[in-house]
Amino acid sequence: MLLEKIVRILPVMAMVACSGAALSQAGDTNTFVAARRPDQWLSSSLRAKNVYDRSDAKIGVINDLVIDRDGRVAAVVIGVGGFLGIGEKNVGVPFQDIKISMRENNEWLVLDRSRDDLRAAPAFGVASGPQPNKVENSGNYGTMNAPHQGEEAPR
Repeated sequence: MLLEKIVRILPVMAMVACSGAALSQAGDTNTFVAARRPDQWLSSSLRAKNVYDRSDAKIGVINDLVIDRDGRVAAVVIGVGGFLGIGEKNVGVPFQDIKISMRENNEWLVLDRSRDDLRAAPAFGVASGPQPNKVENSGNYGTMNAPHQGEEAPR
């Protein structure tokens, strides 16, 4: 009798053990990040930061970050020229081209390009096609915003 129960439950235990191993290999999806590491930056600390060339001349300001589907910063959008944002042109630069160091307890961003290089670069724009930030209204409101019986869904 006991042997029969063990034989029946053994395949289930094997599946549970295998799925646990697969989960630990794939990474725990229930983890949290408590703090940024020294080799990481907050987007809020990079946005509106000045960008300098190798001779410490200001060549622009970071207006935005471009994040790819994998969550990596693919590019920074640097505003060049203009005054107080008027007449400014946005230029996209690969994030790895920006060198970040510390000066007087502040992040110092250096790009190995001149202001003229950035002014001559093509203006940053959005590619055509489906945009990940454009979410179609599927009508599925989940459970948080689900209408109660007899109520209309939120618009």
